Amino acid sequence: MGLVTGGAGFISSHIVDEVLRRGEQTRAETREGDTTRWPS
Repeated sequence: MGLVTGGAGFISSHIVDEVLRRGEQTRAETREGDTTRWPS
């Protein structure tokens, strides 16, 4: 399992996508009140 800080940012979101594409688990940390959402 990996932890990505700033997971809602442009670069970090691509890292999270790649980790998930490889079938691995990850956690993403964001700031309180961050309104960025992953597309459904």
